[in-house]
Amino acid sequence: GDDVMGGAGCSKGNTSSSSSSSSSSLSSLEYYVQVVAGAPYTGQLAPPFNSNTTYNFGAVQIFDFNITEEAASNSSKTLGHVSGYTVQTSYTATSQELEVEVVSYDDGAGVNGTLSFQGLINPSTVNEIAIVGGSGSFRGARGYVVISKINPTVYHHSLHFL
Repeated sequence: GDDVMGGAGCSKGNTSSSSSSSSSSLSSLEYYVQVVAGAPYTGQLAPPFNSNTTYNFGAVQIFDFNITEEAASNSSKTLGHVSGYTVQTSYTATSQELEVEVVSYDDGAGVNGTLSFQGLINPSTVNEIAIVGGSGSFRGARGYVVISKINPTVYHHSLHFL
């Protein structure tokens, strides 16, 4: 049927089932984004509109990073990857970026598909952005993602489905 996030559970407790819906529905999902600085899958797509300012308004960065089950290292079980872009949207010292992400996820135990996120972020704080859709196990997904910086090369994504 049209059950959102229908599918099997995930290993290591990285997903949890909602007690108010069918046992195959996910209410949350967690993973880690492994950022590799200077990797060939990151880069500036467009320069700032005015390179004479220090805030890079209009600069566009693209990225494609692995997502893993654990934060400890890039050698943790790979669950997929996150691709997207950020656009610097602030002229002020308060760094604000528009971020759009697409996650390709497969836990190897039946939960797989894509998720789409978008929202405004500040790279120096914990952020919350919207889950705006999905496919496969995540068809029709809605909710929010809490993004936390663990260290300069690892981010934690905690997804909460509505």
